[in-house]
Amino acid sequence: MATMKCGWFHWSHIASPKNLSTEKKGLRATRFPLLVQIEYYTGSKEADDTAKWLYHKFNDDPAVPGIRIPIFFTPNDGRLEPPEPYIATEADRVVVVLLADDHLVANSRNVSKMGTTWADYAVRLRQICEASSETCTFVPVQLTKNAYPIDKRLEGLSFLRAWDLGISESRKFVARRLTNLLIRILLKKQAGHKALIGNQEFPPLKIFISHTKLDVEKEPKVVKALLNYLNAEHPEKIWFDSGDITIGSPFKDAIENGISDTALFAILTDSFSFFQPTMNGQV
Repeated sequence: MATMKCGWFHWSHIASPKNLSTEKKGLRATRFPLLVQIEYYTGSKEADDTAKWLYHKFNDDPAVPGIRIPIFFTPNDGRLEPPEPYIATEADRVVVVLLADDHLVANSRNVSKMGTTWADYAVRLRQICEASSETCTFVPVQLTKNAYPIDKRLEGLSFLRAWDLGISESRKFVARRLTNLLIRILLKKQAGHKALIGNQEFPPLKIFISHTKLDVEKEPKVVKALLNYLNAEHPEKIWFDSGDITIGSPFKDAIENGISDTALFAILTDSFSFFQPTMNGQV
C-alpha cells in the first residue's frame, strides 16, 4: 500500500512530538492548526525537486527559525499511477498545493489500473477542498507554460502563475505566496474570525511602513523603491501614511489605528529619529 510521505514543521508555541513517524499514520495522534499537502505527478523530477525545495525552504531557512508546518507529499509507490484522492485530517486547516507542470499534463489522461487518471486526481482534490471550504484551501500552481488548466474541469480556476520566472525565481515566488497565505490563515485563527466560504476568507496581511518623510524624495529614494517593489511583487496590503491617512484626521490616532494589526517594517536611516514622538511611538 502506498504511504503519504511527510515532513513536519513546528510553531514555537506547539510542543514538537519526540517520536513523530515519517508516515502519515504517525501524525494521527497529533492535532495541528495547519498543514500543507503538496501534490504533483510523481514521475516529474522537476515537481518533486520543487516540493523538496519548498520543504527545506520552510524548514532550514535561518531567516525563519522555529516556523515549522507539517507537510505531506503525494503518495508514491513507484508505479506512477494516481493514488486515491485524500485530504489530511490531522489539522484544523489543510492547504493543498497542486504543482502543475508539463509532466502532469502529458500523463493527465493515462488511465490507471483502477480506471482513474491524474486529471481525475487533480479534479477530485479540488472538489474535496471545495466541499470542505471551512477546513481546506486549494492552491493550484502553474510551473510550466502549458500546465494550465490540466483538464477542462479546472478551466476558469485561478492558478498561481510561476512558469515565466525561471526555476530559481519561480520557487522563491511560490514560497513567498505560500508564506503569505499561511500567515493569513494563522492570523485568522489567532483572531478567532468566523469561517467564511472559499479561498477569500482570510484577511490580507498588512505591512506598516515606518519611515520619515525626509527620506521619501531623498536619494537613493529607498522608501519609494521599497513601496514600488512591495506593490509590484507581493500580495500584502501596504499601510503608508500619505495614502492611508484621511486628510484632516488626527495624525497620532491614525498611526495607532494603522499599526494595531500590521507587521512593522521600519526604514532606519540617518533621518529616522527615535526622538521624534511619532517615530518613537511606532517602533
